[in-house]
Amino acid sequence: MCMVDDGDGWAVCSETRPRARKATRCDECLRDITVGETYQRIEGRTNGYTEWTTHRMCAHCRAAAQWLVKVCDGYPLRAVLADLDEHASEYNDNWLTRQVANMRAKWRDESGRMMPLPELPSDLSMFGARVA
Repeated sequence: MCMVDDGDGWAVCSETRPRARKATRCDECLRDITVGETYQRIEGRTNGYTEWTTHRMCAHCRAAAQWLVKVCDGYPLRAVLADLDEHASEYNDNWLTRQVANMRAKWRDESGRMMPLPELPSDLSMFGARVA
């Protein structure tokens, strides 16, 4: 089951992709987004809540979350890792398992270098994804 199905949805939402002017933290993998790095910033209020919230996601987590967008029609904020992990177990898929491990490693390899952005598999139809 997709976690996005249990989400509240947005009452008001704004999405931007700014360049970090100061170090900030990714709300998904919890790594530091460095100065000059582009990230996704979502601000708004979810249905049923009065509090305004800001969510930041590094480009790596956003790229991995695109699997959830294609297959599940969205992703839950602050739970992309958990949702990808659940689907990796469900489908026993190497690509998903690798992205979960990479997120846990904060997108750094054994030597501490940043990994390249993940690229989606070319064929997602086996997961029931929308085929364009």
